[in-house]
Amino acid sequence: MISIDDVPSTGILIVSVYFEGYKDSYQNDSRRRLMELVNQIAKDKRLTVTITPFSFSLIRTIAGGKTRATGAQYQYGYSQMQGSDLKTIFEQLKQKKLSFWKDVQIMIATNVEGLE
Repeated sequence: MISIDDVPSTGILIVSVYFEGYKDSYQNDSRRRLMELVNQIAKDKRLTVTITPFSFSLIRTIAGGKTRATGAQYQYGYSQMQGSDLKTIFEQLKQKKLSFWKDVQIMIATNVEGLE
């Protein structure tokens, strides 16, 4: 884990939501909500961060020999992020989450230098 004070100014913001139960519509409803919500929060709260959504995926779990979607994840590229921006985004995501999201998590990823 990193401290909120050590958040890199440029990187990838990963937002994961976990479903309360299962319904086919949870996947598409989550995709639509996450595609717009983070940018809307940044705009409404007048944050200086620039956020670009670029990848959506499902979180799948194997239970009883079958797999099913138990959550969803959206990845966003970002720049000019400050710890206070990230905290605001997280607090707002928790407040504006869909009723069937039982948990919301945020992670940060950055590129690793020297691999080429």
